[in-house]
Amino acid sequence: MENNQQQTFVKVLACLAWADGSASGDEMKKVCDLVSSAGANLDKATIVALVDSTRKITPDLLWDVEALPFDIFVGLLVFALEVAAVDKVVSVSEQTVIRQIASIHYTPEKIAKMYEWLLAKRKADRLFEEAFEHG
Repeated sequence: MENNQQQTFVKVLACLAWADGSASGDEMKKVCDLVSSAGANLDKATIVALVDSTRKITPDLLWDVEALPFDIFVGLLVFALEVAAVDKVVSVSEQTVIRQIASIHYTPEKIAKMYEWLLAKRKADRLFEEAFEHG
């Protein structure tokens, strides 16, 4: 991923972290972990600075998202859903941000399927934790 694409990635995830009015420590950790797992070469200080300075989706940010290669866009969308689910509840404001991003390439019907996937994934994660917890 090119540097400008990495920054777009972080800014979108930042908008999710801030969507409910505050970016929790868990959300910040999730953003850093996801950006790192995506192979970005941004250091933690740069990621934190981008998260702190990016609170809302802007037309310029949407334009940058639209310019992403489709495979990076899909990865970003999956990561956005994961950031939104960190606090176990996807708020209306988080749903709005996800719809703004997803609607660049997807219909409302496909976006609804993404939420179904997220709910199923969260349920599977909970079942895994219950089944494999220590003791």
